[in-house]
Amino acid sequence: MSDAIRTEIDDPLAKWLFVTLCDYANEQCVCWPSTSTLAKRTGMGRSTIAKKLNTLIAAGYVSRETNPF
Repeated sequence: MSDAIRTEIDDPLAKWLFVTLCDYANEQCVCWPSTSTLAKRTGMGRSTIAKKLNTLIAAGYVSRETNPF
């Protein structure tokens, strides 16, 4: 997670979301938190989570896979 904090992301909300995702990630850098969970943890609304997640995906910081469940 300390690497995530040092990552230079211009958008502060996107960076906070990235740090939060890294906190949930396992040793393989995989995590599956729900949008609701991320909203509670970050203090952002669900629509903001979706927008900032798309920002992180477009910048190449994260990738999205469909939920296998």
